[in-house]
Amino acid sequence: MKISKLAAITLAAFATVPATSVLAQEADAAAEAPAAAPALAAGQTIYGPSGEEVATVVSVADGNVVVNTGTQEATLAATAFTQGEKGATIAFSKDELNAAIENANKQAAANHEGHQPATGAPATTPEGGQ
Repeated sequence: MKISKLAAITLAAFATVPATSVLAQEADAAAEAPAAAPALAAGQTIYGPSGEEVATVVSVADGNVVVNTGTQEATLAATAFTQGEKGATIAFSKDELNAAIENANKQAAANHEGHQPATGAPATTPEGGQ
């Protein structure tokens, strides 16, 4: 589960937008009220920016949403989703989301390798689990 949490953080870093687009979005935001956040529930389909199916919601708890793309699974912040024409939407295509999750998992694995406990010390997670 730790890798999925890092995936959520890394996904936010991948969601960069060109500056000209940001300026246009800021102008649009000033002209209209923000879109309502979608209701999210297990089994629900998540759509990409072009309306294509991207993932399925596995679970929702404490402001986090676990999604499965069919090949990857990650925990994302509920704020990563907006309401689209078909339903809950994310700013990633399926390929982009899979790539972002894979990159986050590789980074988490590399970070974990650099923080191994001393020989003979028990391996624990930051939360104190074994």
